[in-house]
Amino acid sequence: MFEKFKDASCLAFYSSYDRFMKNYLPHSVFFDFIRERFSRISNVDDACEQLNCIFYNYILGSEIKDNYRAFTIQKDFFNINKEIFDYCYEKHFGEKDSDKEKIRERILSDKNSFKLFNRIKDLQLKCKREKKYVHALEEFQFINAFSKFIHEKGNAENIDYFKRFLFIYPFEDKRSIAKKEWTNERQKFFDAIKKDKNADKNELKEARDWYKKQLETTDFKTLSEEEKSTLFKEMFVAFANISSEKTGGLKGYIIQVRNLLYLGRYYNIHHLPLSYIKWKNGDIHFQKKISRLAYYTWLNLCQIHPIFDLDKARKKKRELIPNMVIDFPIFGKKGKHLEIDEILKQDSYGEQIKEGDSFDFNNLITQLSLTKVEGFIKEKTPMETALPVIFEDMFQKSGLKELIDDKTRRELNDYVEKMEIKDCSECSFSNFAVLNEFILKKPGVGLLTHFDINSMNVESGLNTRKNQELLKNALKFLL
Repeated sequence: MFEKFKDASCLAFYSSYDRFMKNYLPHSVFFDFIRERFSRISNVDDACEQLNCIFYNYILGSEIKDNYRAFTIQKDFFNINKEIFDYCYEKHFGEKDSDKEKIRERILSDKNSFKLFNRIKDLQLKCKREKKYVHALEEFQFINAFSKFIHEKGNAENIDYFKRFLFIYPFEDKRSIAKKEWTNERQKFFDAIKKDKNADKNELKEARDWYKKQLETTDFKTLSEEEKSTLFKEMFVAFANISSEKTGGLKGYIIQVRNLLYLGRYYNIHHLPLSYIKWKNGDIHFQKKISRLAYYTWLNLCQIHPIFDLDKARKKKRELIPNMVIDFPIFGKKGKHLEIDEILKQDSYGEQIKEGDSFDFNNLITQLSLTKVEGFIKEKTPMETALPVIFEDMFQKSGLKELIDDKTRRELNDYVEKMEIKDCSECSFSNFAVLNEFILKKPGVGLLTHFDINSMNVESGLNTRKNQELLKNALKFLL
């Protein structure tokens, strides 16, 4: 029953999707444009054709010229995008064309539209020589992979399924859950999972076996997004928060862990990279990472939020002690051992960005101090006060602030002055990509589903005017 979640079409798309999302921020204008237009599609039967036509409109640029942010970011790529599109169009249809309406009509009427950008691979060599082509080609590759995935799965899924890969979810869907078996018994078994090492062994095994049965029998397609989020995280903790005493890898429910993660990727419950799912049974490196993620998720589900003792960890590191028990007050000597270097990632770490480096937002994430964030939370510091301090810290420690030259500073200043509210309207959707990357870089966070992240956006009460001010404040620290 799990084969449809991990067949060749899934793996090809996941691989392409991961590469794109890892470098999401430079493509935010492209992604927001595609997302907004794709949300209007109501029928999966012509979704491939519609997607490629939306992308063509993006390439033309006429629909973003009234958006200062989008136009400023995209203006250097108009000619390159048009050149690549014209090449692919000619190779696919066998002739050139300059009539925009005719091109749109031809794309929309072509049932092989999913093959339109197959020939972008011919341009790989040129991309290696010219940096701007790399950026452009990444967007063509994303559309090509997404279009093919829609074509492959269109007979099995409706249009709403594909929208989730652009973070378009039916979060307000309130389905009746009274008849679902897992809601009736769930609390009893989850209480045992929460006790973990303090639970009776038989009680814990019975609970894990119950979740195993739910994995094999529950049709996730019938669940609301909130139910998917709840059940997925509980299963993840039940199966993966068990580490081998000898290796530190997974123990006992390895098959269930892998099937669950494939199911999660299919429903896009989270962005755990494909490398975290495709590991071989003997790959202890990734098993350790998954076991740690499950442990952090368990902490959060139990509403235990320890900030690990960084001073103690630094002392042990100086003494060349490789690990320490971080939850001794909970489990005593049976507590979870973590590597010292893993614990220290809660504070700032990572190399600085140097001149000539390509910008990597992940480097900013590594420079964020969780202890500082935790302090703001405990003190109930307003977001408007906390974020400027966090931005300054990240930009300074990453070295990014030192690389802003006078020309870039003038352009940023002009950008900030002319920025409009509509420039920031998609900030909440960008959080999906940023926070999921954050999960993998900072220990103690645990897995957050898209339902969790959406709830954060809603609960934070960030309206577009506040988004505008927060983004302006962030940019001002670079000026």
